[in-house]
Amino acid sequence: MTQKEYFQGNARIGWSPTDSGATFSLFTRNFTNAKVLNSVFINPSADAVIYSPPRQVGVAVNYSF
Repeated sequence: MTQKEYFQGNARIGWSPTDSGATFSLFTRNFTNAKVLNSVFINPSADAVIYSPPRQVGVAVNYSF
């Protein structure tokens, strides 16, 4: 099995209010939604192909003490 060329990009943008210790951010993983083979198992009884996760989008709040 072969894997053709791909680009898998990630991005994050964040904002930290002055003197708050908090950071608010938006992020995306695999924003190109590329289909990427993560693992391939081939044996006499069964074959399995595992792909990397598809596009993920989310928000995060972090706080530093």
